[in-house]
Amino acid sequence: ACADAVTLQPAQTSSTVTTPPVTTRRRVLIVDDEPSVAALLARSLKLAGYECSEAYSAGSAIQLLTESGAKFDCVITDLTMPDMKGTELARRIHQQNPSLPIVLCSGYSESGADIGETSAIAAFLQKPFNLKRLSQILSSVLEPSRSTALSLFKEQTDAAGVPESDDSATGRAAG
Repeated sequence: ACADAVTLQPAQTSSTVTTPPVTTRRRVLIVDDEPSVAALLARSLKLAGYECSEAYSAGSAIQLLTESGAKFDCVITDLTMPDMKGTELARRIHQQNPSLPIVLCSGYSESGADIGETSAIAAFLQKPFNLKRLSQILSSVLEPSRSTALSLFKEQTDAAGVPESDDSATGRAAG
């Protein structure tokens, strides 16, 4: 996880991000072992019109998903966490709720082989990223068909971890 991986650029937010209508607000669970990263990501997504909850470990995310009865439309998880890798968390969530899209984030260069079984992962988001890119990924995974998101995932992992160029993305690329 990286505290500088997501940057909020308020001047660009309104012109580059489409806010979902209030009637279709989506709930996103953010899982990151660094509370500052999770809080920044949640704040950014709330500005974009999403409802967010945060979990600071894979274990607490699983507990939140299974015990609270909270319904989420998507999970965004960091790949590298001390208690469990994001890929293992995705696999466990997918076993209980195969229709819940999971976005895996990392500042490390990943390939499909590094990530392993991808059926539980709807998309991969390379850090650093900006709110526009995050919104694009969320829009694609929250559509009824996951084919767009899976093709984005395959494109990103086929590129062997080379992040796409984006002149508004800032921050470190550590994970």
